[in-house]
Parts: sequence; C-alpha cells; structure tokens
Amino acid sequence: MKMENGNWNGVARTEYFADGAVKDLTFEEENRIETLCGTLIAKYTAEETRRKYISSVSFYENGAIKRVALEKQMMIQTPIGEYPAECVIFYPNGKLKRFFPLNGKLSGYWSMEDETALAEALQFHLAVGAFKIRIIGVSFYESGALKSFTLWPGEEIVINTNVGLFPVQIGFALYEDGSIKSLEPAYPIPIVTPIGNITVYDEHAIGIESDDNSLKFDPYGNIIGFSTSFCSIAVFYADGTKSAIAPSYAPSMTDDEAMIKILLTVSIVKDCVSISNGEIELTASLSEDKFVIRKEYDDKPEVQSNCSGSCSSCTHCEL
Repeated sequence: MKMENGNWNGVARTEYFADGAVKDLTFEEENRIETLCGTLIAKYTAEETRRKYISSVSFYENGAIKRVALEKQMMIQTPIGEYPAECVIFYPNGKLKRFFPLNGKLSGYWSMEDETALAEALQFHLAVGAFKIRIIGVSFYESGALKSFTLWPGEEIVINTNVGLFPVQIGFALYEDGSIKSLEPAYPIPIVTPIGNITVYDEHAIGIESDDNSLKFDPYGNIIGFSTSFCSIAVFYADGTKSAIAPSYAPSMTDDEAMIKILLTVSIVKDCVSISNGEIELTASLSEDKFVIRKEYDDKPEVQSNCSGSCSSCTHCEL
C-alpha cells in the first residue's frame, strides 16, 4: 500500500476517517518505520494471549503517524534517555508524546500478576528526583519537556516539591518549565493548605495515568487543589452567615449493602475556594471569609488558616 508517508507491506486491514483519509493500518508483514525515536518495527504477527487487539499504525487526519504498536519490546530514544517500549505515541510533527514499556491486555487468560512479572524496574534521573522503578508510561510536551510520569500499580517514590520531599503513588505531572503540577500522595499526609492544616489523600485514586492528580499546584508551587476524607470544613462568611461541609456517602457499586465515602475536593482559583462532596458545593473568598477545619472524630474543631478566632462561635461551633 503506497501512501505519502511511505510504502506499507502486507496490509491486512485498513480503517478510514470520514473524509477517506487512512486512520489505521494492520500488518501481516514486517514494516520498519523511521522516527525520531529510532527505527521501529510495527506489530505484524497474529494476536498473542497478552497483546492488545489494536492496529499496527494509527495516523492523524493529515497523514502523520500518531501511534505505533511494536512487534516486540525494543529500546527507543526519548528526551530523558533510552528506554524500552511496546507502544509509542507521537505528536503530528513526529516528536515523541508518550511511550509505554509494556502494552499488555488483562483477561481471563492473562492476569495482572502475569503482566507485572514482565515489568522491569528502570532507572530514572529527573529534576524531581532519581529512582529505579517500574512504570506504566511517560508523556512529554511537544518541546521534549517531561509532562507526566505514571508508576506501575503498587510502586511508590519520593520526589522534591515546594512543600518538601513528598511520597508519591500512581505518579505526578509537571508544568513545561519542570515545576510540579500535580501528584498523587502515597498515603494520608498532613500539609499546610491555604485554608488550613489538612491531611490530604485520595483513597479512590485510580492508577491508569497521572496527567491530572488529586494534589495540585500552580506554577509557583502554591497548593490549588486537593482531596481529603479526614475532616469537615466550616466557612464563616464575611456577612455573618456560616456553612459547613463534610465527606458524604454513596452506595457501593460492588456491594449492595456497603457504602463508600465520597471525598471532599477543594479547588482554589485565585481568591475563590470551591469545596464539594459530590452532593453539595460551597464557594468562598480566600481573602474575606474564614475557614475552620474539624478533624474527623475530634470532639472540638481546630481553628486553622486565616481564622483569627475573634468570632465567639469559632471556638465552640458544631460543624
């Protein structure tokens, strides 16, 4: 099959965009593809027990290569060094967007334990820290700067942040200048937030990718978002009114008799603070309103953050 980006041998299946441009090709013969990561051999053999049923090569509508599923794991060149890959994703200009050392399919015939046995611990030397760890994948900005780093399930690392050394599970994301954008705490950990001292942790975090994690920072290292199930929060508004919010509960999706806790999620955009438990949402002004954090199971609330304690209700309010 002849296309503007090359001649493809042994094309077994072709899929098209609505305008007729080629979207996906599946091969049954070897094809070598020259890329900025090196020469890649696209998948061409019959499906194995663990391999995902995906096309050999995917394209953007303009014909540029978008993704290559490799015949077998091979070493590729990346902006942070040479690493093994089974699947590689590109930007339209050919620069590396994301790579995956493994690209297996979990099923009744291939378990997570089987896939984990193939996962190799890799050495990384990054600005946020150095570690040897198993990973799901790494993504990059078009400039080549590291964008996000996703750990293998069960793995943990410690990275450097503006709030000090921080234990991380699942992974972390960076701004293009290298500053921390978000991370997933490995376990409950107390930190100083703009509204008070709070133990942050997302017990429901899923480790599929780490582009957007529960603990968020602005480019200057200020905390602008987090999740917690360890406290309730009262807001004392400048007009004299008060509202309170705590984690809520919802029926479990897997157990009809069980309930699961819905975390509090806090988002801070400039002067606006939004707090949600999935059922209700409170908004407040960071500069004008006061916040009281009550640790779960405590008999009395702790006065935190910008609450001066001058209002009589602050020292004995019931949230």
